[in-house]
Amino acid sequence: MQKLSASINHKHNQEEWALYLQAEYCYHTGQWEKSAQILAHLSTLPAFAHELTLRARVLYIQGFMAYFQNDTSSLSDIYEKLQSLLPQTTSYESLLIQLCSLRLRSTIPHIAEKNISPASEPESPLRHSPGLTYQELIETHTLIKPGNGIPLLYAALRNERFSRERHSVLGEIYSYLYQAIAYDMLNKPDDFHKSLTKALTLATPDHIISPFLPLASHLSVTWSQIRGSDSMNHLIQDIALFVQKRKYHLEVKYMQSPLLKETLTGKELRIIHLAVSGKTNRKIAEELHLAEITIKKALSRIYKKLGIRNRTQLASLVKQHQ
Repeated sequence: MQKLSASINHKHNQEEWALYLQAEYCYHTGQWEKSAQILAHLSTLPAFAHELTLRARVLYIQGFMAYFQNDTSSLSDIYEKLQSLLPQTTSYESLLIQLCSLRLRSTIPHIAEKNISPASEPESPLRHSPGLTYQELIETHTLIKPGNGIPLLYAALRNERFSRERHSVLGEIYSYLYQAIAYDMLNKPDDFHKSLTKALTLATPDHIISPFLPLASHLSVTWSQIRGSDSMNHLIQDIALFVQKRKYHLEVKYMQSPLLKETLTGKELRIIHLAVSGKTNRKIAEELHLAEITIKKALSRIYKKLGIRNRTQLASLVKQHQ
């Protein structure tokens, strides 16, 4: 996405689409404040008013950020705004908006309870576009029910093939996550670990977090058992901290390492992760939008809580518990 946003060459609205792709990249990698800032700026540009496909995609990202933060009111408002675009659309725009709506409405409690039937939606020509379509994600997600291990696995394997054909990294990550859930249902722990490791391996280079968040509660094995490169371990820890910080409807207990004690706050855990990854106090402060002195004081509190004196001992302690 970074490469694409840097080289995008639309005939119309090049600046707007480049900004959108940057916002989407920030969304998938957990940089939601930055994504929200870019989307807010994007909505003020002239082309935004009449570029309906752009507006639909922006609303989709805003909707999922609201969902992950348990902001049901904003999510419902965003869904209604998405629906309000339909009377103005061409056939392609209408299809895209319907697919965005289908994906979003499955997250709204009073709508999701009505048993959405994806089979009733029109067949999508977007099946031949890059990535899994929203319809495919919904169809596969509805299979996550007791006793559905086999059909879920078949759907996930099909999604993997489609995603490879379309060169979609995000699609492959989702397909491996669905495979992991299916293998967990079928009580095949070795295959579960292999599928989850494949998903993490694909997500690690760009530090992609978004596919793991809505599925985390279904991955009922201790994440700390997964071993990989340092960057993979950082990704696992960041997913855990992200879930804990945002207080989703998700269960975090499976994603916690022994280091995550009750005495440490979510912010302190984030600072620990950044500190042991080699970032200076100034860099940590910039990333967390805090004053450098605040980071220094926070580290002092952390050292006291853990009974250590410096960053070297902190790194050693973290390594022991990985």
